[in-house]
Amino acid sequence: MKEDENLWLKASMDGKNAIVGDGALRGEEITMKEIFANDDPYFVSVGNGKYKIAMGEDPTKAGADPEFLMSSEGKYFIININNIKNEILTGMN
Repeated sequence: MKEDENLWLKASMDGKNAIVGDGALRGEEITMKEIFANDDPYFVSVGNGKYKIAMGEDPTKAGADPEFLMSSEGKYFIININNIKNEILTGMN
């Protein structure tokens, strides 16, 4: 998924890129390539195959500033791996 923008968009909650939730770029759209450009983000499980994504500090540490990505609707941006399950399984063969 890290190299395939189409898989990223298919797995996203609304078929769109995420929105930066905090910092200087708050409200700006961010692409998959930009998310993975420097450090890998934190994927935080929110359900079966569903993850919200933090670009900042480790969200499991007390007092951390996780900088979660947001959707265009102002909710947490969620990646649903179940949406690309067939592509993942096919890629493993």
